[in-house]
Amino acid sequence: MKRVLALLLLTAGIVSAEDDLVPFKDGATWTYDVTSTVDTMGVRVAQKGTATWTCNGKEGESTVLVLTEVLERKGRVRDLKLWVRSSPNSIEVSRTSGEELWLLPADLKTKNKSVKVKVGGADIAVETVVGDEEEVETPAGKFKAVKVTAQVSVAMTKTERSVWYAPGVGAVKAVSRVVAGPARVEKELLLRKFEKEPPKAHAPDGEPGKKPGDGGKHPKGEDSDDDDDDDE
Repeated sequence: MKRVLALLLLTAGIVSAEDDLVPFKDGATWTYDVTSTVDTMGVRVAQKGTATWTCNGKEGESTVLVLTEVLERKGRVRDLKLWVRSSPNSIEVSRTSGEELWLLPADLKTKNKSVKVKVGGADIAVETVVGDEEEVETPAGKFKAVKVTAQVSVAMTKTERSVWYAPGVGAVKAVSRVVAGPARVEKELLLRKFEKEPPKAHAPDGEPGKKPGDGGKHPKGEDSDDDDDDDE
């Protein structure tokens, strides 16, 4: 009995170790609703958009994350890359291709973390503080998430940033406040959808089990006939 109990405890530990704080798996995607407000000498301009993070393979031991942000008035504004790693209790960010650090490094055990991150080609000291767990409501649902905050200065720009991490999901909310001369920019990202697995290859809709949400059943009817015609 003792051996069985020990084996069960060991197995539980292995499963827990595989449940990273942020599940960086190739092809996984996070889609966010974006709200951005720019205040320049009292003139405020607000706009909405979307942002999508995608795991795009590995370089060494780091996963490459690609951010595509689309704002309603500017269209596609940029692609940003981050090099990241994660464990059950931490996330590491080694560098970013631009001057924004949207994901913050954090260690849930030590609470405070001071690291060097290469931001836009420069080594920047980043000190993060891990707060308490909070309930965060997003378009994707409610999550128990840990708030991580940091202040980052790059060139003449100062940024106060907060990220809420839900274990096993990743960043469910992010808020930034940027001061650059007379301009102040506030931005909020709220998780709309998280896909842990990469999208499956397209299959004919007429085949059983291929339509999402139909429980593997595809009733015969007009729609099925149309799909069969398309597949010919």
